[in-house]
Amino acid sequence: MAGILVLHSTLGAVWTFVVASRFGFPALFLVLNFALVLVGLTAGIGWFRERRWAGVLGLLFFAVQLIHVAAPNFHFSFTLGFSVIVAMGWFGGVRLGINLYALVLLFWLGIRVVSLNGSLKHADAQPDASGS
Repeated sequence: MAGILVLHSTLGAVWTFVVASRFGFPALFLVLNFALVLVGLTAGIGWFRERRWAGVLGLLFFAVQLIHVAAPNFHFSFTLGFSVIVAMGWFGGVRLGINLYALVLLFWLGIRVVSLNGSLKHADAQPDASGS
């Protein structure tokens, strides 16, 4: 899971830069997407280091990418380039959808967090090999 988080975040940073370059580097787009990239990278590195908080951060990373909303004057969809969005229908001119890629990884990570909770229970309290 750590590798998926780091790879998804790294490729998401590249995707963000490419998309932003097409639209004149909009500040809000860059800030929000790179913030999500940092969340994913931090979760991936934390998961490599067996930190309990990394699972929760990883769940947040995928949860933010789960929902897709498209309306005539509003669009919300965080995907960092990876998505399989299935629209659930039209509700008053608004299309709601779900990112199946994020759903599968959210579910998989959730199972891993719950099943590994005991083994990661004391990981935050113990210093690592570097003494930090």
